[in-house]
Amino acid sequence: QTPMWSDEQLQHFVAATTLTLPSSLRQPEHVELRRALADGDRLKVVELLRGAAPENAAFLRECCTAVRDVYTAVPDLVATRHGEGRWRSKLRIVEKVTVKVLKSVAESPTEMSGCDLFSVARWDPMAFGLPRGRGQLHPQEEERFLVETLNQSYAVGGVLRAMRAHLDDAALQTEGCMALWNLAGSMLRVEKMLYDGAAEAVVSAMKQHVDQEALQYYGAGVIVMLVAKGCYAGRLRIDDRALAYGQDYSKLKAALEVPQYLLSANCFDAVVAAVAQHPDSVRLEKISCQMMIGCDSQDVIDRLRALEAAAVLRRILQQHGDDKELRQLAMEALEKVAVDGQLQATAAAVSYMLAHAEDPVIQRWGCGAIRDQASRGGELPSGACEAVLEAMGKHDRNSDVLGSGLKALWFLCQSSEELRTRLIDLGAAEKAVRAIQILPHFALRAVERAVEPWWDGPLPVRIEAPGVAQPLSSFFWEETICRCRGSHVSCGCDVVYVLCDPFIGQEATARALRSHGGRAELQRFLFSVLSILCRGRVQPQLMELGAGDLVMYAMRAYGCDVALQRQGVGLLGDLAGHSDKLAQELWDLGAGEVAAVAAKAYAADAELQEIASVALAKLVGASAVRKGQLRSLLESAEVVEAVRQIARPTLDKVKRLPNWPLIEKELGGRPLEQIRGWLDLAYDFDAEEDSGMDPQCIVVQEVVAHCKNISLLSLWDDDESNDRAHGKMFCEMLLEGRFPKLVNIRSGTRDLRSGGYLILGTYDCLGLPEDGYFDLVEENASVIARVRIKIMYGTELLPDWSEETASRVIEAILSEASDEPSSGVAERDGSAEHVRRVRPSDEDDTFGNLPGDLCEDREKVLAAVKKRAVALRFAAHHLRGDREVILAAVESTDNRVEFWDSEAAMWKEFERSCLDRTVAKRMRRWCEWKHG
Repeated sequence: QTPMWSDEQLQHFVAATTLTLPSSLRQPEHVELRRALADGDRLKVVELLRGAAPENAAFLRECCTAVRDVYTAVPDLVATRHGEGRWRSKLRIVEKVTVKVLKSVAESPTEMSGCDLFSVARWDPMAFGLPRGRGQLHPQEEERFLVETLNQSYAVGGVLRAMRAHLDDAALQTEGCMALWNLAGSMLRVEKMLYDGAAEAVVSAMKQHVDQEALQYYGAGVIVMLVAKGCYAGRLRIDDRALAYGQDYSKLKAALEVPQYLLSANCFDAVVAAVAQHPDSVRLEKISCQMMIGCDSQDVIDRLRALEAAAVLRRILQQHGDDKELRQLAMEALEKVAVDGQLQATAAAVSYMLAHAEDPVIQRWGCGAIRDQASRGGELPSGACEAVLEAMGKHDRNSDVLGSGLKALWFLCQSSEELRTRLIDLGAAEKAVRAIQILPHFALRAVERAVEPWWDGPLPVRIEAPGVAQPLSSFFWEETICRCRGSHVSCGCDVVYVLCDPFIGQEATARALRSHGGRAELQRFLFSVLSILCRGRVQPQLMELGAGDLVMYAMRAYGCDVALQRQGVGLLGDLAGHSDKLAQELWDLGAGEVAAVAAKAYAADAELQEIASVALAKLVGASAVRKGQLRSLLESAEVVEAVRQIARPTLDKVKRLPNWPLIEKELGGRPLEQIRGWLDLAYDFDAEEDSGMDPQCIVVQEVVAHCKNISLLSLWDDDESNDRAHGKMFCEMLLEGRFPKLVNIRSGTRDLRSGGYLILGTYDCLGLPEDGYFDLVEENASVIARVRIKIMYGTELLPDWSEETASRVIEAILSEASDEPSSGVAERDGSAEHVRRVRPSDEDDTFGNLPGDLCEDREKVLAAVKKRAVALRFAAHHLRGDREVILAAVESTDNRVEFWDSEAAMWKEFERSCLDRTVAKRMRRWCEWKHG
């Protein structure tokens, strides 16, 4: 069963349409009817309606009102179509009941007795083909819902009987249409309603009382409900072979094709005529536009065109264009029903923008209409470019107008080279740069906020936000990438959205940010935008925005992406232009170095070499100083090292894996040694048949082993596998100290509920405290913290290497870091919950306060600090002032500085352990002078 409506259409309809009218709150005069309403007894209300005398118009009116009042509940159409469980079970019941009733009624020459049907439904649901014990409805609930579905059908029949009996009674016809609106809105399927003649009754009432605006409105509402319910779930499933012989099922067959049936009943003619008859009724115009938007049948669209519905819609836009909701509906309807609807709708938008230049809401909407037309590649009306630029100029402080205008400009630029040139001549580049200058300030307030990572707990790494004075330079801030419940986010994500949403939309931006391959695509996209802007001679403004920093960062971060390098080198030349001042600014930022690296790394790429030669010529210009610096750069150690990193390991075995595209997307054109933050390789990689290779080991050996700067890592771990060779290989690398920035590891599994194994279940080789026991994957951060302590501080001076001692040491470091956040372990360890598992209850047991915590053996202290200066923090206090001990520490040879934020941070930690920091600093200066 394929629905006719897309998910977007269904959700838009549910959000924009009144599915059922509210209760009238009127008390009927009839006692039994009043009692039934008070009790909420729908069955009794319908019974009274069906038993009413046809000539009693007043009572029939009250019954129709009561039916409207008892059927105000709205079904969740989205859950019905997409959800599982209860709603899916209810939809199945409705389909079964509808099929059974339709076939039964069609086979019988007279209307079946309601009593008979209710008894069948009440006592034998199996008669309707509803198997017991399936779905998520209790049998009794199935029975009640079955009865209610049948009751709705009988309510429709009673309302229609009343309307047919008193066609000249406008009040009764109005109440009848309102009751049918609520019945159609609350029902999941309307085929039986059509079979009973609801469409014909409504059209007859509308034709009989053309001057009654209320009746026209409620009649149009019934038709909209019938259109929607016929389109949202698709054709009712009835075996066509059963209808091919035997009884005359012609009307039943017609009712199954809802749009065609409504067309044959002249429903659309009646609605268009009603709108023409009541030009001042905004509510009638809105409901008619929703009808035109909702039906996708080409036959219906052709009929609407024949009725000149487009002229009616243009009149609505001219007369009621100040109504935002009606304007949007009329535009959407015009795009659908006009022969050249999209062009006409866009032309109407341009005309309206020029007539209401002071209204920012209309300007934003108009820019959006022009953007949509340009993105479709359709013909553009005259004045579209001017309208967008005028809107951006007049509302240059309105972020909504500027954002919508930027989107429109981008798609207009993509339409043709001729239009792009025209926009540049009209000053579009200046307007775009002005918008970019304004827009980031609406989002920079969120740049420095803390980001919750993908696990529940505090950030493992202290994040220092970069300067945000230059919005473009903070665009791609790689260091803040974290996984937040399944999607990448960053502290500067709002800036990313503000800068990318005007061009490609927030959804596309968010999708691209989920991998570094996507982030590189966004970089390339912005490069193309900046190159176009450079044609408008706005390079000084772009440099003030930080465009030079953006190019530098992107080219250094994604050095292995040859396409990005080509665009980046070309953009450097565009930014330099013919200005020596701009060329010097770029040169000071490092443009000469990144261009030289790209040229050397891709010496075989003829296109890049040509672009690089032009760009370097512009950057060097006539400056003899820069010319000499370029010659030095080409042979400098920095450029040679950058070229080596771009070359990457060969990755021959990894590239032979069937899953190589997933790895390549995650790497995203980054040199392996420059990858920071989170590396996500939690994929169930497959090896080639008969290759004899363990794909997970290959990934660890050829990829992970070279990513020494990662802080978070995800690897695959199969719960069913006993041989975790890749886990053992990784733990050996971890113990060697290959990953000094790593703070946590997460493993993916086939059973997502388990969340993987602790360090892939192979941490025995790490030399953790023998009495420690880790059995939860959340304790990976604790395991890594203990490994870091061993490597950074050593354990020679500790009284023992037990779990209690390790926990107390880590907690002491954490406590110090909270007061003065400079130490690597304290900032990079996970949640404090991981290090308090065996802490005693005493409040004075902080490491260093209990007897025996600090080492009193001078020889042991000397030996330890000769290797690691920071081991001094585990020495007794009187030894921390010993000049020989301090001198040995400042000349230490195995400080593993890479585990700290910087060498200065490591020495700061050392000096904090000394009794006299002045002496320590003086000895360090003497040592630096002595050893150079």
